[in-house]
Amino acid sequence: MSFTLDIVTITAVSAGALFFLAGTVGLLRFPDPLTRLHALTKADNLGLGLVVLGLLPQAGSLRDGLKLVCVWLLVLLAGATVSQLIARAALDGVTVRQLIDVEGARGRRRGGGAEAGGARDGDGRADEIVGRGLEPAAGELRAQLVERSAAHRREQVRGERV
Repeated sequence: MSFTLDIVTITAVSAGALFFLAGTVGLLRFPDPLTRLHALTKADNLGLGLVVLGLLPQAGSLRDGLKLVCVWLLVLLAGATVSQLIARAALDGVTVRQLIDVEGARGRRRGGGAEAGGARDGDGRADEIVGRGLEPAAGELRAQLVERSAAHRREQVRGERV
């Protein structure tokens, strides 16, 4: 019986690793952020599920098995939340660099600096946003991003109809 469980474990964990690999290939190969995100989240969720399924027969007790399932469910929840935030930012035209710059400026404003999680931005715009209390300039930045996103969508629609 132990040999059979070992075979099930090896098969499921190997299949999970292949799904992780497929998700990574999708992340590197697809052209836009939304398709990359789709490939990565689908493959990683299924890959982690297979890894957990493979490890369940090796769990020493019911408590250990429940811990594995809880970890899997928490990763599913966190992955869905983060994917939603990334997709929304991608649709608004926000780049990862802009998000890092604003967070870094917040860290510097609190007295942190680059070593406390603050990233140095190139043009000081993030420092200006945070220095002015974030509300007025953040509203301006959001309006610019929404306008840029709308212009991008208009260009896509014109390009598709041609």
